[in-house]
Parts: sequence; structure tokens; C-alpha cells
Amino acid sequence: DVYPIPAIAGRAARHEDPLVVWGSGRQSRDFVHIDDCVDAMQLAIETISDGSGVNIGSGQPTTFLEVAAMFCGFAGYAPKIQPLEDQPTGVFARYADPRRAQQVLGWDPRIPIEEGLKRVYEAAVLKL
Repeated sequence: DVYPIPAIAGRAARHEDPLVVWGSGRQSRDFVHIDDCVDAMQLAIETISDGSGVNIGSGQPTTFLEVAAMFCGFAGYAPKIQPLEDQPTGVFARYADPRRAQQVLGWDPRIPIEEGLKRVYEAAVLKL
């Protein structure tokens, strides 16, 4: 897998040890399940008529080390999580300020990160 989350999920599904993450693993992102994104976009289409935007996100940064640990928990094993500091990391932190989406759309993500990542992990298991 090219994208980090399915790649890490696949490594966990294969019980790789060490389980590698690119960069320090301390870089963080605001992970939101696609179903929540679709719901927010539909609300925006129905609600916003002036072309203004809203941020779709939880406002909660989660590191790739935390993501890897969750996947390992789903897989039921405890490998060494190995950062690969010589690999690309992208920006250190990227997460949303969801206040406008909450105010204008009345929207918050419904699917907790654990549930969303569990779905990604289960899909990775099916690929084995």
C-alpha cells in the first residue's frame, strides 16, 4: 500500500516484527473516517450557500506511533514499533479546527478513531 495507514495496517495484519513506521512516528494527523467526511460534505452542500468553507476533522492529533499501537492491539501482538527516520515524514502535524463545522453544520465526527482504524485493519486482514 502506498498510503501510510493501509500500509501500517497491512504490516500489523502480517504480524511483522519489527513493525515499521516512516519518519519518527511522532508526526501527527487528524484522522476522520470517510463516512464522516461524506456526511459533512453533504451537510455543507445543503447548508452553505456563500462559498465559504469548513474544516472537516476532529481537532485531535494522533501520531503514527499511536496508530501503529492500535493496529497491533487489533492484531493481538506486541512487536517493536520501529521508526525509519531516513524515510519521508511530510509535515510534522496537521489537524483541523472543527469549530466552524460544529457551529454552521452542527457536525462532529460520529466514528471514533479506534472504530475507523479497526475497519481499516479488518480490510487489511481480508487482503492476506
